[in-house]
Amino acid sequence: MLSERNPEAAATIREAGWDVAGHGLRWEMHANLAPETEREHIRLATEIITKCMGRRPEGWYSRYAPSLSTRTILLDAGYSYDSDAYDDELPYWVKVGSRDQLVIPYSLVPNDVRFSRQGITTGNDYFDYIRNAVQCVIDEDPPRMLSFGLHNRIIAHPGRAFGLAKAVDWLASHPKVWIARRVDIAAHWRKWHPPPRTV
Repeated sequence: MLSERNPEAAATIREAGWDVAGHGLRWEMHANLAPETEREHIRLATEIITKCMGRRPEGWYSRYAPSLSTRTILLDAGYSYDSDAYDDELPYWVKVGSRDQLVIPYSLVPNDVRFSRQGITTGNDYFDYIRNAVQCVIDEDPPRMLSFGLHNRIIAHPGRAFGLAKAVDWLASHPKVWIARRVDIAAHWRKWHPPPRTV
C-alpha cells in the first residue's frame, strides 16, 4: 500500500486531517476474490491504514467492482459507509441482512480520468467542466452531491494542476458550496437522515 511505502506522504495526510478510506489491499477486483480472501484483504488494508494514519478508516471504496460479499464484510469490519455505488447523487441506506449500511455514491463523471479517456486536454477545460457541473447542481432543487476523483499521476501535471487550483479557488469562494470529506457527509447523513425504522 502507498501509505506503507511512503511514510512522508502518510504523515502529511495524517497532519492535514484527510479522510482516508479503504480502497483495497492491492490493485485488484474484489468481485474476483473468494469471500475468505476478500475478508482477509479488507482486514489487512484496514490494519495498514490504521497503523499509518493513527486511526482506522470509516469508509471503503472498492477498486473496480465489489463482490456480493463486500458490504457484509465491511459491516463486520466496522465500516460506517461505503462508496461502492454509482447510481445516485445523494447518500442512501441499504439493508444488508438485518443491518443498515450507509452508501455514499461515487461518480466517474467529474473524475480526472476524463483527461485520458474522455477528451479533456487542458486545465482550463477541467476548470470549465467542474464549474459548469457545480453550477448546474446548485441550480437544481434540491441541490446534489458531486464527487471529484483526483489522481496525482493524472491531475498533478502543471497545466492540469493549474486548472484544479482555479476550480478549488472558485469552489471555496462560492457561498452555496460545501466542500466536505466523505466522512463528514456520512456523519451529516446519519444525523439528519437516519435509516428508516422498520415496524
